[in-house]
Order: sequence, then C-alpha cells, then structure tokens
Amino acid sequence: RARVMSDGVPLRGEVTVQIQNNEESVIDSLVFLLNPGFKLTAVSDDNGRPVQWVRRMGLVVLPSPLGPGEKASYRFDYAGDIDLDGFDLLRADDLRRLPARTGPVMKGDMTAWIRDRSIFLPPRCAWYPRPGVDYGHTEGRPVSFATADIRVDLPAGLEMVTQGDPGPRTKDADRAVHTWSVTDPVPQFSLNAGEYSVYT
Repeated sequence: RARVMSDGVPLRGEVTVQIQNNEESVIDSLVFLLNPGFKLTAVSDDNGRPVQWVRRMGLVVLPSPLGPGEKASYRFDYAGDIDLDGFDLLRADDLRRLPARTGPVMKGDMTAWIRDRSIFLPPRCAWYPRPGVDYGHTEGRPVSFATADIRVDLPAGLEMVTQGDPGPRTKDADRAVHTWSVTDPVPQFSLNAGEYSVYT
C-alpha cells in the first residue's frame, strides 16, 4: 500500500513482496531495486521480525539465502520522492538523435513525477521494491511476472490508474483510498493518477 501527497511527504510505501526461487541452486542474497530518492526505514519478514539489509544507491540487498523452490515474504517501509537520476534509462541529452527503436528514454522531470494534481510513476522509476536488477544481463533482463493487491491513499478528486481491475474505494472530504487487484500476472506495475473523467 502507498500514501501519496500527505503530511508533506510525496510518497510513503508499506509494500509486501512475496518471492520464490525457481532456480536449481541456492540464492545467496536477495537484491531489490528501489529508487534512491526513497529513504528505506525498515525491512521485516512475514512474522514482523526485522531483517538485515544493506542499501547501495538504488539497490537493497538482503543477505537472506533462499533455497530452490523456497518462498519468502518481506515488507519494505520507505518514504520520500523520486530521484530522477535513480533511473537506469538513456539520457536524451546525451544523444544527438535517437534511433527509431530506442527507449524508454530519460526526459528530465517529464520522466516521472508526484505533483499536487497528478502522479506519473512508470515501473522503471522503481517506485516499489522490484526483485532483481536491470543491468548485467547478456540477453536482457529476465522477466518475472507477478500478481498484486494495490491500495493507494491519495488526495480526493484524483482518479488512479494501474494494471489490473479497480476494486472498492472509500473517500472523505480530503482523501480517497483506491484499491486495484491484479489477478493475471504482469511483469511490472505503474502508478498513475490525475483529474481524469471515468466512463463505464
């Protein structure tokens, strides 16, 4: 779940990630991507016990071995704003002309944002802890599909859009809570909101 634009904090996340080792060997440590603009305050296991972690810029490393076929669940507590330099995207100002199939591309503050009346957080900005890393692969990043239950508390008047199907919502004069359910596995999740018109 996430709370956006509240008490002067652009985004506050309490995200639980469930993972499984589908490899035939033990994974010595678990690596997650999280935008370095977010201050990570705690990581805990599914019993609420604190888990040791190391932060290296946009990487969060948990020295927690995971055997073949084993599953684990971790909760990440973090808050802050997107660091635009925390993307691993191409920088448009470094290229005189972009090849036709180049992308996604870094476009300064148009790449991702959290503003009073709109939110645009594509998956590559690492607004939530994503297992694995986006670099160092000789044949592209392995795709890892996942389902999700997403709950976002945001200013009233904004409509939220993400993958999956919208669920129940509650609201008062100032805030609204939107829920989305992703039952068909997808490779990653975005978070977008704005003053949209909804047609059913």
